[in-house]
Amino acid sequence: MQVVAAGVKAFERQAAEGAACDYRVTQEGLDAMLPHLEKQVVRAAPREIEAILCRQQGQPPSKEAADADLLRPEDAPEGCWEKDTLKAMKAVTPGCVVLVTKVHSLASSGDENSSGGEDAKKSKKGKKDKKDAKREKKDGGSWSGVACSEDLAVACWYGHGDKGKSLSVLASKAEGSHLLYQLRESMSKT
Repeated sequence: MQVVAAGVKAFERQAAEGAACDYRVTQEGLDAMLPHLEKQVVRAAPREIEAILCRQQGQPPSKEAADADLLRPEDAPEGCWEKDTLKAMKAVTPGCVVLVTKVHSLASSGDENSSGGEDAKKSKKGKKDKKDAKREKKDGGSWSGVACSEDLAVACWYGHGDKGKSLSVLASKAEGSHLLYQLRESMSKT
């Protein structure tokens, strides 16, 4: 038996002028890599990520997102308008950037019908929330920093185009559609 390839591709070569690194993280490998990434990670508001994913899908953003995007500074990439996101985007270099937002996944929200161990799950979740809050407080409450497994992450390419700074999703249209669905599901539950 000969195995030609196995596993999930975590990085791809993407050499571009002005990029600090010739490789980028793939969307499929992002789940495995996310806990280990410290640089080029930007925390963004769910509405910002929704607007960026909508643009990739060819869908119009929500009215609130469209209005907020009109007020963004000229030197900010399309889809980034929150003060903390803009501050974090100034700290990253052109190339691969991971946009992360806090979501409560369906699996971690707890099922009313599950048997046994629910108190232990709640206890672990409470400790994890406290740890995340402590980390954010330590970072000065800023949005940038290390992400955790409950975050929704999107691999993007940050560069300069004809219209200024740009931010493009590094995922297939099908993956982008799935990410948009996950994000909207989590936003509707809060």
